[in-house]
Parts: sequence; C-alpha cells; structure tokens
Amino acid sequence: MKALLVDLDDTLLDYSGGVDACWEAACEAAAPNVERAALLAALIDTRQWFWSDPERHRRERVDMVGAWTKIAARALEELHEGHGGACVTVEEIADELAAVAFDDGHVASIVEGAIDDLRQRARVGDLGRPALEGRLVHA
Repeated sequence: MKALLVDLDDTLLDYSGGVDACWEAACEAAAPNVERAALLAALIDTRQWFWSDPERHRRERVDMVGAWTKIAARALEELHEGHGGACVTVEEIADELAAVAFDDGHVASIVEGAIDDLRQRARVGDLGRPALEGRLVHA
C-alpha cells in the first residue's frame, strides 16, 4: 500500500454538508403522502436532540444509516402524536437518505480531489500538512 486516506472528521465522506436538502429529498421520495413541512420540522428537532448528546454522538457516528433510521423513527413518532399518523417506514426514509447522500457524486469528487492533490504534491515534494488540510476542507 502506497497511501491511505483516513477520514476521522467528516472531510472525505461528507455526512453533514447539504444535510437539509438530503433529508428533504429523502422525505419526498420515501414519504410523499406525509405532510412535508411537519415532517421536516420534526426531523430538524430530532436531529438536534439526537446529535446533542456527546455519548450518543460517539456511539452512533460509526453507523450513519442506523443513526438516520433512529432519527427518522423518533421524528415519525412525534409526527404521529401530533398529526394523526404517517404511513411510511423509517427504513424507507433512512435508505433513501443514504442513496441521496452517497449517490450525488459529492463524496467521489472530494476524494478524487484529495487524491489528485496528493499526487501533485508528491511530484513536487510538498506534502506539508497545512497546505493539504486547506485543500481538503475547501473541496
């Protein structure tokens, strides 16, 4: 192995960039009969609650689809209590969110850009950490 890229901070696999648009697209595809504004509001509240606990954040961050499923379940439960029910499974929303988040090409473009940057820096002998970090953060 010549090189290994490790993502420990949401740099290469962007789980948080464009999250609102991803949730909205997932809800549109997986829950078309659920009142969108109410569901999105419940998801925002639930996401904030879910990720606000440091221990839960540490534990759940390693399985994002599982975390999204739990978030969708809690949001739909809250929505059901306030709006008379929602006929959709949480797995459908989480699966659709994963498809939207990972199939939009954003992850690939960031990783490809990082690899291209590493190749160029290796050619000129400049693998300084600050310069590389700046490229990855702004990709």
